[in-house]
Amino acid sequence: MNPCRFLLLLSIAAGGLAAACAPSRAADVTGGQYGEVHVSRPAGAMRGLVVLFSDLPGWSDADQKAADLLTGHGMLVVGVD
Repeated sequence: MNPCRFLLLLSIAAGGLAAACAPSRAADVTGGQYGEVHVSRPAGAMRGLVVLFSDLPGWSDADQKAADLLTGHGMLVVGVD
């Protein structure tokens, strides 16, 4: 799959997932060949979308802290493992 197409589909799916998961701030979804995908949504209104790519070892506590910081500023964060 074309990476740009994947990111577009992922951002659309993430928006739907964020709406469907209202009680939760973070969720993990399968990203196919891209590995685990982590979605963190802001508590308030979404002001933007950020796609974070993890380092070789995978999604770390530091990656999650960065995602949490960004969601605190109104960003919907999609983390790709």
